[in-house]
Amino acid sequence: MLREKEFVPLFQHPLGYLLFSVVCFGFIFIGSMRGLMILFALYGTANASIDANQRAFVADLAGVQLRTVGLGAYHTLTGLSALPASLIAGLLGKYISDKAIFTYGASVSFVCVFLLILFLIYRRRQSR
Repeated sequence: MLREKEFVPLFQHPLGYLLFSVVCFGFIFIGSMRGLMILFALYGTANASIDANQRAFVADLAGVQLRTVGLGAYHTLTGLSALPASLIAGLLGKYISDKAIFTYGASVSFVCVFLLILFLIYRRRQSR
């Protein structure tokens, strides 16, 4: 049986990335203002889910002794990865199309869902 501590990262965190992928694909094909408003609301939900769960997940992985170091490293790496991500998005938008930016975001997010599920399964097996 899953404990509450295991339930949140195992199910909720990958769902946030999956919702982000769906929203990115939605931005590619959206054609109405109503649909755009719905996608922005879903984007906010996905972003809130991902942001909160990432910090909690990092704190859980780091443990009590290294929690502040782990969170500091997480925020440093997140900030450092924002520059190349923005450059890639800018180049895709400039040389290919705006839709390519959302295709890239959705694709990377799908890969994250897959890798995160594999990691969580591996971690769960290791804890037994």
